[in-house]
Amino acid sequence: MSTEFKLGVFRRRDEELQGDYSGESPLAWELHRRRARALHVIFDHDREFQVKAGTGGKEDLEEAWRQADDTERTHEFVELALVAVAVTAVPVVAGAAGLIWLGRRLRRIGVTDEIAAAAQSLVGKVRSIQRSEDVLQANVTHPQFGIYVRPGAGDAIGVGLHGKTAQWQWHPYGDEAP
Repeated sequence: MSTEFKLGVFRRRDEELQGDYSGESPLAWELHRRRARALHVIFDHDREFQVKAGTGGKEDLEEAWRQADDTERTHEFVELALVAVAVTAVPVVAGAAGLIWLGRRLRRIGVTDEIAAAAQSLVGKVRSIQRSEDVLQANVTHPQFGIYVRPGAGDAIGVGLHGKTAQWQWHPYGDEAP
């Protein structure tokens, strides 16, 4: 079974509220850098996931981070290839009920415990940087499934498999299922 994931992350687009749709304003650049910093904080020294870098050389790792760290232009969306290397358990974080639901949903569709735990951990990490308001929606893809993680008033985790989706929505007053 593959323990490789792709994590796609949208940056915040607050500059559009000011009527700037160019993606090159000072605010757009700041939001681009905030997302990059948040991703580096999580994955530069993470024990559970490594950014996949071709043959593993320094140049390959720089290429893996190329869009997130781009200094030529901003990117609304960046994608990192990740390998789960040492996931042990579901993280205990705010919103854990949603992560538990995610694990159960994945196991119900035939995903192994190892892959389900890795997906839960990865989504927990994404939720932490969404709460800090450094990123917007994120997508986690695996050969067996896809997950979206949406922040804001409609906080939700969704799992897709063969064109069908199921969704968990966080209750505004806690982790209770709606």
